[in-house]
Amino acid sequence: MLPEAGHGRWHIVATTLTFWQQRDNPVSELGPALSDGRWRNRLYWTEGGKPKALEGADTELPQVAGEPYPRFRWRGAGLLWLFASDWRFVELNDTFAVTWFARATFGVTPEGMDVYARDAAFDPAPVIARLTADPAFAHLGGWYRPYNSARTALGTSAIPIASTPAATGQPPIPG
Repeated sequence: MLPEAGHGRWHIVATTLTFWQQRDNPVSELGPALSDGRWRNRLYWTEGGKPKALEGADTELPQVAGEPYPRFRWRGAGLLWLFASDWRFVELNDTFAVTWFARATFGVTPEGMDVYARDAAFDPAPVIARLTADPAFAHLGGWYRPYNSARTALGTSAIPIASTPAATGQPPIPG
């Protein structure tokens, strides 16, 4: 079952996923539960100033020993039903969450991580520092902040935020 703290709307404030490089203001919305026991998993963003969305549903998988949260399988809705990716929470509280996701079907997205926050202005740098120091996740370099109007207003527009080789060669996203 999706942990209660995971339900609701989350701003994607840092990511290793290149999918977000040309997309602005990414938001993930988890829940509500569907009648078959799965729950909705929606992504929203703007691209070229136009609202976009992607929808799927999550199914709980058996929990792996030693992991604090169960794993889930996201499967796309509609024409995206061919695509699936396993994911889990690495950290979860009322303020922020960290998710890890496996390479998607056909390799459409690589293995990666996102930092979610309830507040779009959340500073993910301390979280990223912990994750890049963790041997389990250190190989997932290239962290950056997707463009977000709330952060840009605070003077922290999209920039690489980790000093990994992949991040240092990545230019800021125009904003």
